[in-house]
Amino acid sequence: MSDVQQRYDKLIDEMPIHVKVARAAEMFQWSRDWLMRQVLAEKGLMSEERLRLEIAMRMYGHDPHWLH
Repeated sequence: MSDVQQRYDKLIDEMPIHVKVARAAEMFQWSRDWLMRQVLAEKGLMSEERLRLEIAMRMYGHDPHWLH
């Protein structure tokens, strides 16, 4: 393992749990926003409900049961 990786791991391990959770929530929101922009660029405007479904399908995989 590189020195850089060891230092990164040490810093992460030393973070308080609330900071780790906040970082995870921020990364989740960032990825969701990125997918939203990607869906809108590819498919154009749509209802908020359909947009949420499109994002969920990209994040969690396509399941035909979601469409009913």
